[in-house]
Amino acid sequence: GAWSITHIGNSGSVPAAQCPPPPNETIVTVQPTTPKVAEKPYIVSDGNKFSLHVPALRTDSTGPSWAGDAPQDAVIDFEHVYVATAADSAATINEKIACENVQALVLTAGIYHLDEAIVVEKPGFVVLGLGMATLHPTHGTAAITVAGGIGNVRLASVLLEAGRIR
Repeated sequence: GAWSITHIGNSGSVPAAQCPPPPNETIVTVQPTTPKVAEKPYIVSDGNKFSLHVPALRTDSTGPSWAGDAPQDAVIDFEHVYVATAADSAATINEKIACENVQALVLTAGIYHLDEAIVVEKPGFVVLGLGMATLHPTHGTAAITVAGGIGNVRLASVLLEAGRIR
């Protein structure tokens, strides 16, 4: 069988694109730049405290943000992050992330059985899952919703599982 491989904005060794590809061989597509990319946020410790780094949105880029002249990351101190566990209810999570000073939600590994959706209503808000953070709605609702009209919300490393009830 044939395989299809796409390289977008890679700065390393990339095989040449072939047009048309030989029969029954790998199809390689190369796009020299990434039109728009929002890299995944990540957690940093300086030995005393933690912070959440949010890479800037980049356009027409090549390679990872940390390997060049990319804009600075936004940095959120963990005092402005709510860290949830699977023992937290959706109501508790929503109450915590609605607080004015909370700019991000970190979901620790686990299965979150949600009787209502997690609701994001702040522009620039970040939701980052660690391990296998799985959102499982139990009452036919969405697992997570983002309010209309807001932008720059990041949702990364979260598994959204369909509930049994529709």
